[in-house]
Amino acid sequence: MIKNGCLTSLVDHWIDPSKPQKMVTIILTFLLIILSGLLVYFTGGIKYVYSHVMYFPIVLGAMFFGVKGGIITGLVAGIALGPYMPIDIVTGEKQELINWLFRAFFFAFVGMFIGIFAQSFLNAIKKIKHNRYHDQHTNLPNQSCLELGLDNAIVKINQEEINGFSLLLINIENYIEIYYTFGPEASDDLIQIFINQIKELLDEEILVYQILPNRLAVFTEKNTNLKNNQDNLTTILNGFQSDSVHVDGVPIYADIRIGIASCPEDGTDSKTLLKLAGIALYRAKKDYLQYAEYDGETDWTKNSKLELLGDIPKAIRDNQFKLYYQPKYDICEKKIIGLEALLRWYHPEKGIIGPNNFIAEAEQTALIHSITKWVFTNALEQIVLCDKEGLEVKIAINISSRNLKDPQFTAFMLEQLKAFDIKPERIELEITERELIEETGSSYRILNELAQSGFEIAIDDFGTGDTSLRYLKHIPATTIKIDRSFIENIHLNWREEKIVESMISMATVLGYKVVAEGVEYQEAVDILSKINCNVIQGYVFSKPIPGEELIEKLKLFNVNGKF
Repeated sequence: MIKNGCLTSLVDHWIDPSKPQKMVTIILTFLLIILSGLLVYFTGGIKYVYSHVMYFPIVLGAMFFGVKGGIITGLVAGIALGPYMPIDIVTGEKQELINWLFRAFFFAFVGMFIGIFAQSFLNAIKKIKHNRYHDQHTNLPNQSCLELGLDNAIVKINQEEINGFSLLLINIENYIEIYYTFGPEASDDLIQIFINQIKELLDEEILVYQILPNRLAVFTEKNTNLKNNQDNLTTILNGFQSDSVHVDGVPIYADIRIGIASCPEDGTDSKTLLKLAGIALYRAKKDYLQYAEYDGETDWTKNSKLELLGDIPKAIRDNQFKLYYQPKYDICEKKIIGLEALLRWYHPEKGIIGPNNFIAEAEQTALIHSITKWVFTNALEQIVLCDKEGLEVKIAINISSRNLKDPQFTAFMLEQLKAFDIKPERIELEITERELIEETGSSYRILNELAQSGFEIAIDDFGTGDTSLRYLKHIPATTIKIDRSFIENIHLNWREEKIVESMISMATVLGYKVVAEGVEYQEAVDILSKINCNVIQGYVFSKPIPGEELIEKLKLFNVNGKF
């Protein structure tokens, strides 16, 4: 059986034969004609069936050289079986002129017909091959062609013809807006303009690939590595961004990001280089950089966060999640005013995993709904257990902005409260300030529904958003939790003390309760008390407590005031 690689190689040689291969085919064709003629002669003459073997060289000539080759081979084959080939060797009977001429023209007709078929078939294969390596819409070389080019360049590195090369992925960030605003023709023109610019800036002979509608790729086969040549990068970026691109007389600004991976420093195969350049491009987009080089130390794919997402459904089914509870403590009244539920994952293979290692990724998927529902339900179960022991607690749980996009979110929460016979006032919903800033009116509507239903709303990580005050009027919050980044060094930096004091003053005037997060030192407690922040949360009072130990700890606190 012919392996796929061998078959592909044969087809490639057929489609685009080299000069030596053409010469070998010509020699082989004429050799077959001679051998077929000898076979006919030595088997008794033209009247016997062996004359039909002459079709083999005709087919070969037509298949490799098309219509012209088929006709020429047919005529030569006809002459080979022509006037000098007797009908019968024994009797010496000669052919009449009309017989061998007719046969020669018939062979030529057969060669022409096979040539037409072969040429049509060959054109179809060429089209398939072209489509395999080119974008069918723009006709530009595509990712498959890029991988082939990269592999060839890697061979040159191995043969020490070049020292290395860099792969650049050039992304047009606002391509979708351009496409729908100005139409597909304008976006195609834009791509072509960029290709022309790249060739002008780097090399007219350089090949530019289109691997996505909004993504171009180029690599340099130079003895100086582009990754270390900042001048070339600056030239490219300045060339793109020095002025708007004009398409049909309309100025269009294209926002460009570039991701770079180098061979052999970063990788030594085409797929790896493409992946690493893509990772670099993602970092450029995420960090708002014009370009980013691949850096193994910042490669977010090396950790197992994405892999963990696949384990979350099983973790929920098998109760691998556990809730810990950290008290919020009123330093003036010396009492616990609430608890924050904190999620931990007891993974059977990876051990204890904190939420920082999977929640951000889960928030990009529908899994965050399942996690939030699990946390909410288990927090209600904890409230029921505390009630049975005569311990009335209020529990805060963290919700995601994605939860607020679920139209069934409020209904689920209220149904669970009804099922456990718990009032909504005993649940506080914490959402980060940054997420609130990024949200729309529909999310605020959901928050208002929750607040009207009796839930308390808290703004978590306050002070980390870009425009905090602007959004306060839209949010039905009762509590502001000052982010730990302002608290952890408050006893060491008087400026941070003044910033926190101004936050507390503002929140108090607006009627918010204030909680300081991440309080770890008594000196910080003293300062917070001085500037009228009476509720703290942090290790200085208590670390997070496992659910199974919570009741015992609360009872102990009620007895001696200590945790």
